[in-house]
Amino acid sequence: MSTQNAQAESAAIREEGNVFYKQGKIIQAIELYRKASVISPDDSVPFSNLSAAYFEVGDYRQCIGTANQAIRLGKDKKDTLSQKFLPRILKSYMHTHQFDNARSSLVQDSGHWKVYGPALDQADAISAALPDKSLTRARIIKELPRYKPALKTIPEYYNQGHDRANSLYDDLVASSSSPENQACFFFGGIGDARHLYATLISIARSEQASSRPSDRKYHFTVNDIKAETLARNLLFFILLQDVSEIDDPTSEESTFNLTTIFFLYSDQIIPPYVFSHLQRIIIRAISALSSPSELPTWIYINEGDKALLIDVLVSWQGRALQLYSTADVLALSVKRESNATDALFGLTSMLGPEGDAAPKGCEGEQASYLETGMLYPPDTLLRKHESSLKKSIINFERSRGSTQAKKIQDYLNSEWKVNVTLLDIHFVRQQEHELDMTLEPFNLTDHFYAQSGLEKPSIQNITSNCKRNTPRWGSIQQFNNEYLFISDKDTLFKLTQVKLVGNHTSGAPTYTTSSFWPMCDYIRWQKIKAKPHSFSLLLSRPALTKWLYALFLKLAIPFYRPPEDWMQLIYTPLNLTIFLRLLTQLRDIGYPSHWLTDILANILENDVVTTARPPETYPLKIDEAHSEHPLKRFQVRPFMPEMRTLTTIFQRILPFSNSSLLSQPPELARGIRAAPGLRPCLPPRKASHTERSTPDLRSRFINHDSSNSFGDFRDGGLVMWTTFEWKAKTDTASLWMDEGVVQLMQLMQEAAEWYISILRTDNWRLSPRRPVSVREGLKKGRKWIEE
Repeated sequence: MSTQNAQAESAAIREEGNVFYKQGKIIQAIELYRKASVISPDDSVPFSNLSAAYFEVGDYRQCIGTANQAIRLGKDKKDTLSQKFLPRILKSYMHTHQFDNARSSLVQDSGHWKVYGPALDQADAISAALPDKSLTRARIIKELPRYKPALKTIPEYYNQGHDRANSLYDDLVASSSSPENQACFFFGGIGDARHLYATLISIARSEQASSRPSDRKYHFTVNDIKAETLARNLLFFILLQDVSEIDDPTSEESTFNLTTIFFLYSDQIIPPYVFSHLQRIIIRAISALSSPSELPTWIYINEGDKALLIDVLVSWQGRALQLYSTADVLALSVKRESNATDALFGLTSMLGPEGDAAPKGCEGEQASYLETGMLYPPDTLLRKHESSLKKSIINFERSRGSTQAKKIQDYLNSEWKVNVTLLDIHFVRQQEHELDMTLEPFNLTDHFYAQSGLEKPSIQNITSNCKRNTPRWGSIQQFNNEYLFISDKDTLFKLTQVKLVGNHTSGAPTYTTSSFWPMCDYIRWQKIKAKPHSFSLLLSRPALTKWLYALFLKLAIPFYRPPEDWMQLIYTPLNLTIFLRLLTQLRDIGYPSHWLTDILANILENDVVTTARPPETYPLKIDEAHSEHPLKRFQVRPFMPEMRTLTTIFQRILPFSNSSLLSQPPELARGIRAAPGLRPCLPPRKASHTERSTPDLRSRFINHDSSNSFGDFRDGGLVMWTTFEWKAKTDTASLWMDEGVVQLMQLMQEAAEWYISILRTDNWRLSPRRPVSVREGLKKGRKWIEE
């Protein structure tokens, strides 16, 4: 084929590619551009087309390579092509953090220095100051809260779950391999660790059934928001270690240790000899936390958590003992168990037809427990330590009379102790309702032993449920629509690479089907891919942009939350840090960096024009999430300072970058005094008291109207912050704030006083307490990057 014919055929193929490109079918266009470049390898135009297409799909390295090839082939118009391609090459270098190469390209042409030079200088400064990305990531996790503060600053201590024990060890894990021959498990919200123990049982049974010995290593990470939970589990781990070192499982020593585990795990009150052994184990645990060499070799505890665990363990040695007597706990547990048996054990649609039954052989003991509040110790220990109680039990089982039951209770009140591992002294002092130490020992036994032994879970990677507001949801679809602004499974997969596998009860996926409390069941999700999506599997750019703007508006301007029973209330706990974390995850999944940076840049520049809307229903209706609206400009100026601060802090670990995202490191503003609530709001004096307390604040905030005083106030004098730590004892909020915002407020003090207040995002009312002026309430602290 002649050169002229080759160029003609190449041009025709390129035109076909251009049609696909304009239709957004970039992958098909790339294939045709490649074909054209092969037919006419000396022509710069196909490589120019390829460079544009590779940039669009986020393949920046290929974009750079084909752009340079086009420049080399251009020859007589090399300078013109360099000018044409340089912005694209510079953006690609920055998105892939090739800052040295970007700087080398700028040396050849100083015309772009004003745009990219300062950003490269800042990137170099950040890299020099924070050379270790992993340490920066760890610091962000430690110092930037992920959730907005709540009115009650101490979360509840859930010392026992109410679900079946599920093993995370399944056929997929058993058959998978890794270079290190290691399987890793993460338990988020470990609670009473029933799922961890079920997993250990499954692994042990699997290896016992194998004909070959296994040298596989298993790594378990347990996580919980409460130090009490981790401290309690540490005691069990030490006790299990002791049991494993006893050669004879039928020995008195083995029975004693297993009895201690049984009572601490299952009952509100415990025999005196179990209590004494508990105190000895607590002393050992405190010593081990103070001297790491004393910990069992298979346990690692983060250094920053040890002091918290020690504080809990010390409280169980003294302060917790003073909160309630055995009589208090016993009376409450008997009352609650007697009155609520049907409610606790009768949810057969969730727990199965055996949900309210005791394990076989324990029916009599369950009946006794409901009358006396006592679980039976082993006969050998009863005869050795509590012979009088043994006689009372025999008499009670013969007559089942109230007189015999009272005799047992009088003995328990006198001799038995409160199971202090169920108490969180800080939460008990905060709570306003009666003590809740509800345990379900017979329900627990059935779930833990029977279920974990019989169930063979289907393939799974992630298992989760919702226990906060379970009755609120009729389907998994409703739950995801409210919390993720995602209602269909296809979009969910495109944004998360996660697919629904099924649930624990039926095993079949029921995403849209309404059922009784579907989110109470354990739902199995599977992470399908370990590598990024191909471009064809991504959401389109307009769809992604609309979803991210909708999510941002939902986070920043949540819908009203009416007062409801705690089992019905839907929380909006996430602050704006989640938006930066989400952008990072989307890039890892395969979404092009320039799509993500353009969205973030528009927020930072108050240039949000979208068909998305903040939510107007509670919970968010599925039809609303799919509604189409005309384009509208939203004023997000009040959130710009926080978003710029967060972007600056995150920029070292963001997998993308461009010139508009880089700014000077912020300085920490600590000691902001404000009233308890959910969000600090810094308005100037010109906002009247009425405007600061109006119940219609949210709707006035959303509507873009600058013709009134509130519009002026919102657009020019309001700074809102979602990411801060609240300390109720000192009435202070601590947050990272851009130095420029701090200086602006301080400079404006002469013309217009700025005030700090707290805004609740459930009812959108400001705190009734007096706002504090910036002059008296704002104190600066250390910088994120120390000079």
